[in-house]
Amino acid sequence: MVQHSRKNYLLKNRNAKQLLEEIGFEKFKANQHFQERPSKDSIGAVIAQKKLTVKEEDYTLIALAIRGGGYEAEWASNLTLGRLGEHQGFREASEKVLTFLDQYLKENKVTGKIKLWINGYSRAAAVTNLTAGALNKGRKLASGELKAEDMYAFCFEAPAGTLKRTGNDDKRHDNIVNVINVNDVVTKVGPEVYPFEFTRYGQDSFLPDKTILPKEVYEAAKKRMEGELKKLESNLKYSLEEFRAKKISMLDIFDGLIVDDPKGKEMNESLDDIIRSFAVERIKHRNKYVNAYQEDIRILAELYFTTRVEDREKLTRSLFKNLVTSMMLGSDATKVKNFAIDWLRNMGLVNHSEVRIESLAETFRELVFKFMIKHPNLSVTLVSNLDPVAQAHHPDLCLAWLRAQDENYQKEKIETPEPSKTSKRILIAGDVDIKVKRETGEMEEHSSDEVMELSTSAAEDTTVLVQASEATKVDYTIQTIDNTDGSVILTEEFEDVEIGAGEKIEINLYKESENKATELVKEGEQLSSETSVKEESSKYYATNIRVENENLGFVLGGGMTRFANYSPLYAIPRENAEFVGWYKGDVLLSSENTYQHQVKAEEELVAKFKEVKSHDQ
Repeated sequence: MVQHSRKNYLLKNRNAKQLLEEIGFEKFKANQHFQERPSKDSIGAVIAQKKLTVKEEDYTLIALAIRGGGYEAEWASNLTLGRLGEHQGFREASEKVLTFLDQYLKENKVTGKIKLWINGYSRAAAVTNLTAGALNKGRKLASGELKAEDMYAFCFEAPAGTLKRTGNDDKRHDNIVNVINVNDVVTKVGPEVYPFEFTRYGQDSFLPDKTILPKEVYEAAKKRMEGELKKLESNLKYSLEEFRAKKISMLDIFDGLIVDDPKGKEMNESLDDIIRSFAVERIKHRNKYVNAYQEDIRILAELYFTTRVEDREKLTRSLFKNLVTSMMLGSDATKVKNFAIDWLRNMGLVNHSEVRIESLAETFRELVFKFMIKHPNLSVTLVSNLDPVAQAHHPDLCLAWLRAQDENYQKEKIETPEPSKTSKRILIAGDVDIKVKRETGEMEEHSSDEVMELSTSAAEDTTVLVQASEATKVDYTIQTIDNTDGSVILTEEFEDVEIGAGEKIEINLYKESENKATELVKEGEQLSSETSVKEESSKYYATNIRVENENLGFVLGGGMTRFANYSPLYAIPRENAEFVGWYKGDVLLSSENTYQHQVKAEEELVAKFKEVKSHDQ
């Protein structure tokens, strides 16, 4: 059995070898890690060369490809952040790739001018990115002469491995191209949010998405992409648009505990919120992660990604079903830990002591279940959309999108405008009717009795019309989002705007090329806003909930939330109890079980419950 497994790994590089030889490369070599079962910190790579003459100059073209799929236990390295500097797992893998490249150049006595073509997908893209970045910053090869203009680095769906403000976007890194699907969760780690601040070398090139392109341009591109999927004979059926934001239901129990949230965010923004909130709330900073969680996370990653796909998906879906139920019922810590322990054993965890298994289960509870309690809607959204979230990282989809933009495949002139660098997020708090008019003339209608959240591309002008059936006050918050990293550039707030019965208020959002501020117009008068710049707009704050009479009820929500956004809070009374209200000090904020709280600073709220005698129920 061992010999058969070893033979399979020896054959895994044959497609790469065949492709490179077909396009004229020779002296192919795979590194040792590509020829054996992946371990936690291994990295597979292949290399070959061919001779070129360009403008009467002789070159050796080196093709260096890094393994980006089927790497099993190497997922542990993906989750090894380290304490300082570049992402430890990706940096160490990059150093191994550079050593392999040096050995190859020396063994084959490569001298003279070199052109380097290096690429990778997913984990391999992050390693490619750091490898090319190191070479651009002066790392010398063992032999040969490599100039920056002679290196071509392509990083497909790349995680972030270097840090902001370290010269990552210098012109010298323009030879690095990162192809990014904004809906791909893998590209959102390591976290961009402070204090982590991970990013990539070079320039990000975004695949088409409805959040960054005008609708008609996106739809045309999507049609071409779906045609390319068929040509690839892929089994994929494009499902990203099946993503639906979810929320827990306090009232519609006959429709289920989890329902669609028509006011929820798109996939890209939802995943941004999940990654950022998880990072600042559960991990907090890299030292804590390394000290408290990193080794356990490495073991969990190795376990999950070395288990048969069908088994791990079935067991994990069952686990999360139990966790969601536990969250809604206010189950105690012991019960949740037991669910995690059962999952670990069913996944086949062996060679670990009972103490280590307890530690793994506690890490899972501390990171995952506590996040679910603080962010119930984000959690059920993720659990309910695992298929479209997974598909966003599928290599067939990435390739189909690339071919859909390539005139060599389309045989026609393709004019795709540059994706907008920003988008707008609009939050409207009040009992109003809302109409959204796009530049194309398309109209959307919404009604809100609490908080309505809308997103629109800055690639086109958008007008939002707000009308009330009764006199009321409405709060408006407009945030400008940087599409390159999801951070907030600017927050504009219009608070306590009075609107009469039947009166209309108009919000004008201009395309980014016009470089104009948001206009909020009431009866022909343009109102002024309070603005917060990037430093304040990108901060996260906790809403700390103290429960009065814990034996009578519990709460969900209150996790770290970005400035000026709303945190959904849920109060769930136990048997023979009822909810009294949400209080800030002695001030009653709401007596409703569900309350949307706008977050602008860290605060403490009190959730009060009272006992109800059986004859009063």
